[in-house]
Amino acid sequence: MIYKKGNFSEEIIFDEKGLVEKILLYKNDQKIFTFEYKNYLFVQNKIFPKILNIIEHTNYRKIVWWFSNIEIKE
Repeated sequence: MIYKKGNFSEEIIFDEKGLVEKILLYKNDQKIFTFEYKNYLFVQNKIFPKILNIIEHTNYRKIVWWFSNIEIKE
């Protein structure tokens, strides 16, 4: 699935279960960010990634963000 707005585009790749596996963000057809989702936590009726890898292609940096526990307060 690809979305475009101006000189930005976003490609969303789903796994076999229909969950987001990867999001690729482009500016002027040059890849600037990759968001990789690994494993999921299911809390109530919400879905959160356990691990989110963010790769910044312009500076070649990788950021890893993970959840071990999620608490929803209403």
